[in-house]
Amino acid sequence: MKYILITGATGFVGINIVCRLLEENNTYLYLLARDAGTNTATTRMHNILKTYYADTEEFNNVLNRIEIISGDITEDKLGISNDKWNELSQKINIIYHSAATIHFNLPYNEAYQINVLGTKRVLNFAEQCYKNRVLQVMNHISTAYVGGKIFRTFFEHELSIGQEFANTYEKTKFEAEILTNEYINRGLPIIVYRPSIIAGNSISGVITKGAIIFEFINQFSTHTYKEFICNEDSSLNIIPIDYLIEAMIHISMEKNNTGKTFHVINKNNTNIRSMVTTICKALNVATPLFISIDNQNHASKYTKLLLYTFINYIEKSHVFDDSLATKALNNSNIICERINADYFVKIVSYCQENKLLKGALRAIMDC
Repeated sequence: MKYILITGATGFVGINIVCRLLEENNTYLYLLARDAGTNTATTRMHNILKTYYADTEEFNNVLNRIEIISGDITEDKLGISNDKWNELSQKINIIYHSAATIHFNLPYNEAYQINVLGTKRVLNFAEQCYKNRVLQVMNHISTAYVGGKIFRTFFEHELSIGQEFANTYEKTKFEAEILTNEYINRGLPIIVYRPSIIAGNSISGVITKGAIIFEFINQFSTHTYKEFICNEDSSLNIIPIDYLIEAMIHISMEKNNTGKTFHVINKNNTNIRSMVTTICKALNVATPLFISIDNQNHASKYTKLLLYTFINYIEKSHVFDDSLATKALNNSNIICERINADYFVKIVSYCQENKLLKGALRAIMDC
């Protein structure tokens, strides 16, 4: 039996890790989650799990294979008791650290508390598991955008190359990687994954409200964008959530991959204008007027406000090398297909069928 701790289990990446690992017969999962307001960690996790396991019998079977732990990575010892810390540190074989804030506009100190100090606390727990000779691997989920404002090809072996950052998310994820590498150098078996923009499931279209692509879809559904700033060749690197999960699990199973960093990205960027046109057509709304980057001053103040935090990703396309990831996945059937119109139609259909598009005018900067 493999005993696995997952942080951030209530998030989009975290819950997909949970569901995928439950497909394995020899896994037992410990899910670290926060109490939030009047909702306990258990209530929050149950509500999310029920959206994936609607059948009562299936849901009950899942509950027999997980333990929900009320905790918080921003608190000492993950916010759990000494007894629980000692129990888990003598049992956990695998860690998936997916807990993070992905808010672009969060004040630096708040982002630092979660993304850097939170990671440090998880690393300290991993180190204790390693000292107890039970830890096989810790999987740290970073982001390809630790490259910041580097618009040449960004390589997997690179990290600190004098880059500047577009927001506190990029900066604190970068700092968390610096910290993680210190623990790797101390001998901990850690693998770092850098995904690009994570979007819906390639088969079902399942996506959650926290995803950037969802925010685009939601805003287009309310006719928020009368115009949109991007060039004809502006592009984003987008991956389906299922590709990320399958890639991570496969890479994590090879002991020789510990100590390495892998870009889990799409070899082909997605054209932004094509994406916007496809989404609007699927929503049956008018496509906004496209305004080039050079002429963005002609756009309305409202449009510029909506795109303020995200404009860095539109003005210049990010390009990533994934040679190490390609090599690690070489003997598998795991590939990231080119994102096409059908993919976005699936996501839009899922959002519509599940009544997720409620017309909330949330700016991307507030996601």
